[in-house]
Amino acid sequence: MSKIYLASSWNNNKQPLAVKKLMDIGHSVYDFRNPNGRKDRSVWEDIGYTNIQVKRMNKKVFKEALRKKQIKDRFQDHHKAMLETDICILLLPCGKSAHIEAGYMAGNGKRVFVMDLQNTMTQAELMYMTFDGYFYEWEELFKAIAI
Repeated sequence: MSKIYLASSWNNNKQPLAVKKLMDIGHSVYDFRNPNGRKDRSVWEDIGYTNIQVKRMNKKVFKEALRKKQIKDRFQDHHKAMLETDICILLLPCGKSAHIEAGYMAGNGKRVFVMDLQNTMTQAELMYMTFDGYFYEWEELFKAIAI
Protein backbone atom coordinates (compact mmCIF):
# COMPACT_ATOMS: atom_id res chain seq x y z
CA MET A 1 0.00 0.00 0.00
CA SER A 2 0.97 3.64 -0.41
CA LYS A 3 2.22 6.37 1.89
CA ILE A 4 -0.23 9.24 1.46
CA TYR A 5 0.01 12.92 2.32
CA LEU A 6 -3.49 14.28 2.89
CA ALA A 7 -3.41 18.01 2.12
CA SER A 8 -6.48 19.80 3.45
CA SER A 9 -7.63 22.41 5.94
CA TRP A 10 -8.17 22.64 9.67
CA ASN A 11 -11.62 23.92 8.72
CA ASN A 12 -12.48 20.79 6.71
CA ASN A 13 -14.49 18.67 9.13
CA LYS A 14 -14.28 15.67 6.74
CA GLN A 15 -10.49 15.43 7.07
CA PRO A 16 -10.55 12.95 10.01
CA LEU A 17 -12.98 10.69 8.09
CA ALA A 18 -10.70 10.80 5.04
CA VAL A 19 -7.70 9.76 7.16
CA LYS A 20 -9.70 6.85 8.60
CA LYS A 21 -11.03 5.69 5.20
CA LEU A 22 -7.54 5.64 3.70
CA MET A 23 -6.03 3.87 6.71
CA ASP A 24 -8.88 1.33 6.77
CA ILE A 25 -7.87 0.12 3.30
CA GLY A 26 -4.24 -0.22 4.35
CA HIS A 27 -2.54 3.06 3.45
CA SER A 28 -0.15 4.94 5.70
CA VAL A 29 -1.49 8.51 5.97
CA TYR A 30 0.26 11.65 7.16
CA ASP A 31 -2.36 13.35 9.31
CA PHE A 32 -1.38 16.99 9.90
CA ARG A 33 -3.75 17.09 12.88
CA ASN A 34 -1.88 14.23 14.55
CA PRO A 35 1.63 14.27 13.09
CA ASN A 36 4.07 11.73 14.44
CA GLY A 37 1.48 10.51 16.93
CA ARG A 38 0.97 13.82 18.73
CA LYS A 39 -2.35 15.63 18.74
CA ASP A 40 -1.88 19.10 17.34
CA ARG A 41 -3.90 22.20 16.84
CA SER A 42 -3.22 24.93 14.35
CA VAL A 43 0.35 26.18 14.64
CA TRP A 44 -1.04 29.71 14.76
CA GLU A 45 -3.02 28.79 17.88
CA ASP A 46 0.17 27.33 19.37
CA ILE A 47 1.89 30.70 19.13
CA GLY A 48 -1.12 32.60 20.51
CA TYR A 49 -3.23 33.73 17.55
CA THR A 50 -6.95 33.17 17.12
CA ASN A 51 -8.36 32.20 13.72
CA ILE A 52 -9.67 35.76 13.27
CA GLN A 53 -6.29 37.27 14.13
CA VAL A 54 -4.60 35.03 11.56
CA LYS A 55 -7.00 36.17 8.85
CA ARG A 56 -6.31 39.82 9.72
CA MET A 57 -2.56 39.47 10.36
CA ASN A 58 -0.50 42.24 8.82
CA LYS A 59 2.62 41.56 6.76
CA LYS A 60 5.10 42.61 9.42
CA VAL A 61 3.57 40.40 12.14
CA PHE A 62 3.37 37.48 9.68
CA LYS A 63 7.03 37.85 8.70
CA GLU A 64 8.04 37.92 12.38
CA ALA A 65 5.88 34.84 13.09
CA LEU A 66 7.71 32.87 10.38
CA ARG A 67 10.90 33.22 12.44
CA LYS A 68 9.41 31.47 15.48
CA LYS A 69 10.72 28.02 16.36
CA GLN A 70 7.22 26.48 16.53
CA ILE A 71 6.47 27.64 12.98
CA LYS A 72 9.78 26.35 11.63
CA ASP A 73 9.36 23.00 13.42
CA ARG A 74 5.83 22.51 12.07
CA PHE A 75 6.99 23.37 8.56
CA GLN A 76 9.77 20.78 8.87
CA ASP A 77 7.22 18.13 9.97
CA HIS A 78 5.08 18.79 6.90
CA HIS A 79 8.00 19.09 4.50
CA LYS A 80 9.57 15.83 5.69
CA ALA A 81 6.22 14.06 5.26
CA MET A 82 5.85 15.46 1.73
CA LEU A 83 9.27 14.07 0.81
CA GLU A 84 8.56 10.65 2.34
CA THR A 85 5.12 10.00 0.83
CA ASP A 86 4.24 8.53 -2.56
CA ILE A 87 0.88 10.17 -3.18
CA CYS A 88 -0.82 13.44 -2.28
CA ILE A 89 -4.56 13.77 -1.96
CA LEU A 90 -5.83 17.35 -2.05
CA LEU A 91 -9.00 17.13 0.04
CA LEU A 92 -11.42 19.94 -0.78
CA PRO A 93 -12.45 22.32 0.58
CA CYS A 94 -9.05 23.67 1.56
CA GLY A 95 -6.95 26.76 1.27
CA LYS A 96 -3.71 28.06 -0.12
CA SER A 97 -1.31 25.95 1.95
CA ALA A 98 -2.86 22.66 0.86
CA HIS A 99 -2.79 23.79 -2.77
CA ILE A 100 0.87 24.78 -2.41
CA GLU A 101 1.63 21.36 -0.90
CA ALA A 102 -0.13 19.58 -3.77
CA GLY A 103 1.68 21.68 -6.36
CA TYR A 104 5.02 21.07 -4.68
CA MET A 105 4.42 17.35 -4.68
CA ALA A 106 3.31 17.30 -8.32
CA GLY A 107 6.42 19.28 -9.21
CA ASN A 108 8.51 16.65 -7.45
CA GLY A 109 7.02 13.82 -9.49
CA LYS A 110 4.53 12.54 -6.94
CA ARG A 111 1.04 11.47 -7.94
CA VAL A 112 -1.60 13.99 -6.83
CA PHE A 113 -5.36 13.45 -6.75
CA VAL A 114 -8.11 15.95 -5.93
CA MET A 115 -10.93 14.64 -3.74
CA ASP A 116 -13.92 16.97 -3.74
CA LEU A 117 -16.36 16.13 -0.95
CA GLN A 118 -18.42 19.29 -1.43
CA ASN A 119 -21.94 18.97 -2.79
CA THR A 120 -21.18 21.58 -5.43
CA MET A 121 -17.93 22.95 -6.76
CA THR A 122 -17.57 26.49 -5.49
CA GLN A 123 -15.17 27.49 -8.26
CA ALA A 124 -14.00 25.59 -11.33
CA GLU A 125 -10.21 25.33 -11.44
CA LEU A 126 -8.54 24.69 -14.80
CA MET A 127 -5.21 23.93 -13.16
CA TYR A 128 -6.56 20.81 -11.45
CA MET A 129 -5.62 19.26 -14.80
CA THR A 130 -2.02 19.45 -13.52
CA PHE A 131 -2.87 16.58 -11.20
CA ASP A 132 -3.57 12.89 -11.82
CA GLY A 133 -7.31 12.93 -11.25
CA TYR A 134 -10.33 14.71 -9.82
CA PHE A 135 -12.82 12.65 -7.82
CA TYR A 136 -15.95 13.12 -5.76
CA GLU A 137 -16.56 9.48 -4.84
CA TRP A 138 -14.29 7.40 -2.63
CA GLU A 139 -14.43 4.22 -4.71
CA GLU A 140 -13.19 6.02 -7.83
CA LEU A 141 -10.31 7.53 -5.87
CA PHE A 142 -9.38 4.18 -4.32
CA LYS A 143 -9.20 2.59 -7.80
CA ALA A 144 -6.98 5.40 -9.10
CA ILE A 145 -4.60 5.13 -6.14
CA ALA A 146 -4.26 1.38 -6.70
CA ILE A 147 -3.01 1.80 -10.29
